Amino acid sequence: MPSVAILNSHPVSVLKKEISKTNIKGYSKMKKGQIIELMLKTPERFKHIQMYEKGKSITKPATKPVTKPKREIVVKTSNPELKKVAENVQKKVNDKTNDMDKRITNVMSKLVSEVKKLNVPDMKDLKKRFKTKEKMMDEVEKIYNEYAKITKAIPADVTKNVKSDSVQKTLSKQTMDILRDFLSLQSSLVKQINNRKRAISKL
Repeated sequence: MPSVAILNSHPVSVLKKEISKTNIKGYSKMKKGQIIELMLKTPERFKHIQMYEKGKSITKPATKPVTKPKREIVVKTSNPELKKVAENVQKKVNDKTNDMDKRITNVMSKLVSEVKKLNVPDMKDLKKRFKTKEKMMDEVEKIYNEYAKITKAIPADVTKNVKSDSVQKTLSKQTMDILRDFLSLQSSLVKQINNRKRAISKL
């Protein structure tokens, strides 16, 4: 876990960049000490950060991916019939886990693709296309509604399973990477929308 000393060894711009990768908000105007205090409230999100050394990456060196063990049902018996029952149960558990992994990968891949299509125009483009603040705000709101429609379409069972720690432990690296991509895109899009709304309201 990161300490005050480790976080303090990095420039404030680097710390802000790391926070931007999460769903944490309201840090943009904070001073370095406040940012460090904010990061230490959820240290598990920043456990990859190491002490700053010139010329070295902020993160820990890459390690070989660890294959997650399948759930195993152990039955100590010499009875061949009971062993066969245990094997059948184990197969069903593994099949169910693999099916859920594929389903989450399928759904989240489509979501990532859909969110990537949403483009929040910059202020220069909005001013060029629309003459009033109301029209600009309507355009930004339209993009947000499209995003909300996409997230609302996530099946209930997928939403439930991606939030479950026990299920996440059984998911493949590919599926977890897709989940992280979606969360990153989601955070970036919402941030851009909120920034445009604030800028328009100040006109």
